Amino acid sequence: MEKAAIAIGINRVGNLPTLAARSSANQFAAWAKTQGFKSKALTDEKGPVTLKKIKNAIKSAVDNGCQQLIVYFSGHGIFCGPNYELWLLSGAPDDPDEAVNLPLSIEMSRNLPLKHVVFVSDACRSVAGPESPALSQMNGGVIFPNSQTGAVRPDVDIFYAALPGRPALEVQVKDAVKNFKAIFTSCLMEGLSGKDHSVIEVMSGRTVVPAWTLKRYLIQAVPKAAAAVHVKLRQVPEVRVESHAPLYLAEVNAPNTTGVRRRPEPRADRVRTLTRRSEDTELQGLAAAYDLSKYFAPADGLRKLRQHKDRGIDEGMKRILDSQARVSFETKTGFTVVGQKVRSVTFPAAPCDLFEANLRSDGPRRGARRQPLDQHIRIHASANGLASFSVLIEFENGLGTCLAVLPGFIGAVLVDEGVVVNVNYTPSRGTPRYKEYLAFQEDVDKRRAFAAAASESGYFRVERASSGRFSAYVRQMKQVDPTLGLYAAYAYFQGGLREETLSVYSYMANDFRRDRTPVLFDVALLASQVGGTTAKAPFCPMLTQGWALLGDNAKFLPPKLRQAGRHLAPALWTTFSKEGVTLAREALLEGAQ
Repeated sequence: MEKAAIAIGINRVGNLPTLAARSSANQFAAWAKTQGFKSKALTDEKGPVTLKKIKNAIKSAVDNGCQQLIVYFSGHGIFCGPNYELWLLSGAPDDPDEAVNLPLSIEMSRNLPLKHVVFVSDACRSVAGPESPALSQMNGGVIFPNSQTGAVRPDVDIFYAALPGRPALEVQVKDAVKNFKAIFTSCLMEGLSGKDHSVIEVMSGRTVVPAWTLKRYLIQAVPKAAAAVHVKLRQVPEVRVESHAPLYLAEVNAPNTTGVRRRPEPRADRVRTLTRRSEDTELQGLAAAYDLSKYFAPADGLRKLRQHKDRGIDEGMKRILDSQARVSFETKTGFTVVGQKVRSVTFPAAPCDLFEANLRSDGPRRGARRQPLDQHIRIHASANGLASFSVLIEFENGLGTCLAVLPGFIGAVLVDEGVVVNVNYTPSRGTPRYKEYLAFQEDVDKRRAFAAAASESGYFRVERASSGRFSAYVRQMKQVDPTLGLYAAYAYFQGGLREETLSVYSYMANDFRRDRTPVLFDVALLASQVGGTTAKAPFCPMLTQGWALLGDNAKFLPPKLRQAGRHLAPALWTTFSKEGVTLAREALLEGAQ
């Protein structure tokens, strides 16, 4: 089939440190050419690399009948939050659009008439801190042409040089490249060469390197290579694989194939529906470690999977479980904020009260006593007649968040290091859903804590092979906590499972018709239903990554709110900077819904 590779390498971006990205891109482009790809290198050696140049190169490849497309990038990246990052181009940061919006580009690639799309991101993932306000306002653009969804969507594989959400990797811009070397690209080229026979499979008589074996190799090779550079340098790649036989990345010469796995020739009528046996994904391993394997993991291999337990997720789950909200207000609607004092609450739709208390329920608090005291927001609201379900909560540090007001639910908001790290909703005591919550409280609390902690680390994704089990996991939970529907929608969306994403929206839309509980904005966004008549809340994405996926849906947001979206702190949940809080408040007071 026709194959194309676009290799992007940018050494210089604004005042950021100079990289050696150009040589890595040229190396990858040269390799692709030897593999029969129509290869093109776009580097800043002879001039700036622009968004338009990349778009034109990709459009040309698609127009010429390309069926397998690899987009490689080496350069500076900005980490905006889990599953939301930008590749910086030559014009950044002066031009906020001169960056590649990676999550939206990945989604747009799924609409093209291709069989296989591969993204390779060898980018340093930097957090744009207060010293880099221009970088924090980068928006970026999409590098794929607009196309209607085809009958068969391409498999999309994504190779990241490092894990998201890790403090050791989320360093400030000035420190981001102190030890930067093309470690990932070096290991990638070694793997693609087939020198290590663990990456090789035999398909139809060819010795090839597919994405799933390359994934296993890189997860082992990259940390070793990083440690060889510096004993304290930790780098672990993140690889998401959807492709299956007969798709592969490279064909290699391997004179001795003894012991190499051989794939049978698939029947022609099953090529596009064939699903390879699911690899042991990070999510499956973590789920097994926390006794949730029946929803994510295959029945076998659990002993091996249980060895995979992430300390960060373990700590995150405990932190979330200890941040339970009050069980009720007199109004049966409100929020408990843990970890940060609240300065103000803006909810024009109904009166609300802000007060402090050292109890989150009728009983003693779980865990050690926290300072400051938890903040509680009592909202005098009922679903009938509410013009808006959006509340803006400003914290004492000047940052803030916009959340959905769900009548009959109490929201627990966990703030850590100044940003929102988790939100969940629990039915208020005295509502019909509360009895259901009590019947499964321990299980529900554990499941939603796991979903939040895994999402914060970028793990919460679903493969096609696991979608059936996962739907059972979600179906039992979203009735008592709508945020589980939100996490589910994102997990399906990132796995390219469009029908399943739409099913989450349909479930929530039925809730609105039954008891006026609004659909969460993010779920409507992922299901392409933002412009529908069903009420949505809040009036913007609740998760930071949702801002990257707005695309044309940004037209449904008022101008000031769109502008507020350029002032976000790097966090899982939308956390506005001081400027963003001001803009969001103005939009809300001016009647935005």
